[in-house]
Amino acid sequence: VLENGKNLKDQIMLHQAKTGLSIGKKNYQYALEQVLSALELLGEKPPQEVDLSKTVSHVIENLSRQIHEKENHSLLQPGHCTDKKTSDVMILLCDLIKISRLCKSKAYEEAATVRMMSICLDSGYTSQYSTSFAHYGAILMERALATDDLDLAKEGYRMGQISEKMARLKSLYGGHSLAIFHHYISHWRRTYRRSLGQILSIYNAQLESGDYFHIPFTTFTYVQYHLASGHNLSKLDDNLQLFDALYQDYKMDNHWTTQLPQRFVSNLLGETSDPFVLYGNTIEDQNARIDQMEKAGENDAVQLMHFLILFNSVLFHNPELSKSCLEKNQKGKRVIDLEALDNLLSVLHRYCFSSHNREKGGKKRVGGNYQPSTRSTARLV
Repeated sequence: VLENGKNLKDQIMLHQAKTGLSIGKKNYQYALEQVLSALELLGEKPPQEVDLSKTVSHVIENLSRQIHEKENHSLLQPGHCTDKKTSDVMILLCDLIKISRLCKSKAYEEAATVRMMSICLDSGYTSQYSTSFAHYGAILMERALATDDLDLAKEGYRMGQISEKMARLKSLYGGHSLAIFHHYISHWRRTYRRSLGQILSIYNAQLESGDYFHIPFTTFTYVQYHLASGHNLSKLDDNLQLFDALYQDYKMDNHWTTQLPQRFVSNLLGETSDPFVLYGNTIEDQNARIDQMEKAGENDAVQLMHFLILFNSVLFHNPELSKSCLEKNQKGKRVIDLEALDNLLSVLHRYCFSSHNREKGGKKRVGGNYQPSTRSTARLV
């Protein structure tokens, strides 16, 4: 029916249907093409990918001038956008961000973000308002870290705060906006412990609403915050088992975001024979798996593995392994967050060498953490 449709609405719906099917089949490049085609039908045609970087930088400069002139209260009280076409464009731009992340196309992700911000400033509030500010704040924070620009970091944090205040936790876009804020922005000024509870609330809201696409990102953020905030590792181990079951039940992508931290925590709890092995039973098994992941282009998983091994190599006084992991992360063009490393090592030191936390004969189980959910999975409380 949609393929035979001649009006604009039918053509847009056809592209959206093809996009959804393509994502389900993991044909992300085709999904990206469909979203771009739908946007073009609505008069939104981004430049070619090779030209996007310069275009985005120019737009960010203009946005910075516009936003700098606006007080927080004006950004927190925008007029409501009533134009249906603009709302449709915002939905498609959100889809473009999502698919760009799957395709690892940073250029299109940033181009969609700055376009959404421009629309927010010109047209006012839409359902994607908080999402726009969250992603834009993340871009500014990333650029601030790369250039050591404190003013840019402050502005990125301000954008994140706007997103946090405007986001509705149980809405389609609100929960993920908050997850983006905490993953990239909030820890710049807030302690990890302070935000951990809200991340659990985001996870529970996404679980209840069936937003399984964004749950992996939230759970990965939770794992980082739990480690860095110094909570009991046995509780994290229990939660990771819950996440692992959820990933398997719903066949989610990027299962490594749960599996690698799960093995890492088991190593720290003394449940494995070698604290430096995160996959298989031996270093040889692990190295073979790393080779497979590199050939498959799973660079994020490889970098996380090196990063976790780096933590353990410092904790267990293995300077040669520490040096190797740092070199591999530099080769992969990833920046090690030294502040996060310092925080986590302090936490692990307190846990591993505190007589209060150490137990003979196995790990300490923490009960009463969960209550049943209507979706046969488990909520975190």
